[in-house]
Amino acid sequence: MELMLQYNFFSPPFGIAAFTIGYYFTLQACVMHQVVSANRMLAVCIPLKYRSVFSKRNITYLIILCWVEVIPIMASYFVFPCNEIGYSPTLYEYVFVKCDPNIERDFSWSGTVANRFCFVVCFAAMFCDVVTLVKIILIKRSGIQQKNFSRDVRFFGQTSVQNLTMMVALTLVVLVNNSTTEDGLILQIFAFCTLILTQLNNALALILFNPEVRDRFIGKKRDYSDKYNTNIATNSVCNRIAPNRGPLTFEPLNNDNMSKSS
Repeated sequence: MELMLQYNFFSPPFGIAAFTIGYYFTLQACVMHQVVSANRMLAVCIPLKYRSVFSKRNITYLIILCWVEVIPIMASYFVFPCNEIGYSPTLYEYVFVKCDPNIERDFSWSGTVANRFCFVVCFAAMFCDVVTLVKIILIKRSGIQQKNFSRDVRFFGQTSVQNLTMMVALTLVVLVNNSTTEDGLILQIFAFCTLILTQLNNALALILFNPEVRDRFIGKKRDYSDKYNTNIATNSVCNRIAPNRGPLTFEPLNNDNMSKSS
């Protein structure tokens, strides 16, 4: 029977390290979700400016920013005294680590700020998803054919599924706020499990909505280049002017065409 019990002799530094590493990646994923949602919104709503805004250089800067900006948030748990949080094997949850048994509060101020910051960021990502969804519906009803539209819809589905589970998890995390009250014990466990489910969903959504990722796993090579060789801006403008004529294509200029035109 003892072998079936969970090992609960983790030292406090080990639990704090587990929280620091795990929550760092959680906050980074939260910020990255906002960037991806904004990326999809611009691709669907403003396709002519998409490539200039999300150029390779700007994307590199955004990725670096997403990883770096989380560092001061996680550092605040250690810079400000008595704000550390660690994993509790007894409660199956990240809980506030009291530096003094006589301290009255049962939560971390740094954790409160971090949880609400991530909640606001994820809420902004959901707002971008709603704007993108409305634009997709309008495009479908108008009959306008946009280049890479089906791909943009597929990527939107991926981000919306990821943001939905993230929003549910963060709502529970904000309500629990790493406290150890007996009344919220079930909610604490549910919040922790939902957070793990969200992290799994982030990876599975990439595989489900992206054939490129699936082909990478099975070692299959496929050409995902654009179907048309014309510029995306030219296609978008021409399709808006004459949506029923289809994408604009160009024939190579040769002597026969020149003689016909003359």
